[in-house]
Amino acid sequence: MKILVPVDFSDCSKRAAHFALEMSVTLKAKVQLLHVLSIPHLDPHMPPEMAERMLQENEQKAQEQYQSFRAELDKTNRKATTFEVRQGFFLAELEAHIDEYKPDYVVMGTQGATGVKKLVGSNTSNAIERLRLPVLAVPEEAQYQQPQHILYCTDLAADDYQYIDQLLQLADDFHATITCLHVCQSQEQLDEVQVEDLKEFFWKEIQREQLQIDIMYHKDLDEAIDNYAREHAVDWLAMLTHRRTLLERIFHKSVTKKMAVHTHLPLLAFHK
Repeated sequence: MKILVPVDFSDCSKRAAHFALEMSVTLKAKVQLLHVLSIPHLDPHMPPEMAERMLQENEQKAQEQYQSFRAELDKTNRKATTFEVRQGFFLAELEAHIDEYKPDYVVMGTQGATGVKKLVGSNTSNAIERLRLPVLAVPEEAQYQQPQHILYCTDLAADDYQYIDQLLQLADDFHATITCLHVCQSQEQLDEVQVEDLKEFFWKEIQREQLQIDIMYHKDLDEAIDNYAREHAVDWLAMLTHRRTLLERIFHKSVTKKMAVHTHLPLLAFHK
């Protein structure tokens, strides 16, 4: 298994790297750090050799930052296997590198005291929207602990099944339980047939209590998730994010709230 961590050597990207390295112990995964150098604004009249020297200096600085960070990692006995530097536009270079490296997961940090609530519009948000592999968004304030309870937010769509199955494989490695939480505003909105179909499909996992299915009735989705996460000791959130309205309902609307559980919970995003 391979985990890719884009880093700019900010505190939040370093936290994501530490997260990935801790995960790699359980998952027996290789971890690679990727640093994308932005294209500098060059004077068109600048001599080519001067422009080339600027690019070399930027890459040398990145290598020095990595060596400094590597010294931090050595103290924790967690070492990244490789470090790569690319130059260009962040998302384009990230996608190109993923095509070459073929990681199983991408782990990225989210900036600021508001954590995942600042996800929308960030590099992490753009990566979640564009990349076709799971992205774990790690808030800057998050402390790593091996997840014991993962909350998967579902609207009971047919395409949830394969991602719940994928999440169950990950939960096996962590010896974690998964709760599929469906939030609806009233009993009348609940499609009981869909709920029963989901239970029947994952009957074996439900029987051995690896998977739970729960329903909440609440007018506010993000508040419902906050409450559930607090009351049930949730370690990670997970969801399928090709339906952008679900992300927006959870994160964008809650920006003005003073406190929310998902400011410090990692979010594992699957993309259809």
